[in-house]
Amino acid sequence: MATTRKKKPSPKPPSDKAAEEKFNRDLLIRGEAAPVDGSGKLPLDATHEIVETKTKDGTKTTTIQRRRFKMF
Repeated sequence: MATTRKKKPSPKPPSDKAAEEKFNRDLLIRGEAAPVDGSGKLPLDATHEIVETKTKDGTKTTTIQRRRFKMF
């Protein structure tokens, strides 16, 4: 007679929102995300741009957008 094994419950994956927040926080810590300067250029070590936009209700939202790749 065959015995059946109970499956272990798989670990719950982190939510996409939590993963996105951690990724953005790590970019800021490493200095890879920065706002553009007055002439519209990113600093040389930045790979992502910090963009602030206003919504219809007047609140500001901040997003991080990839602009270039880092070449070692």
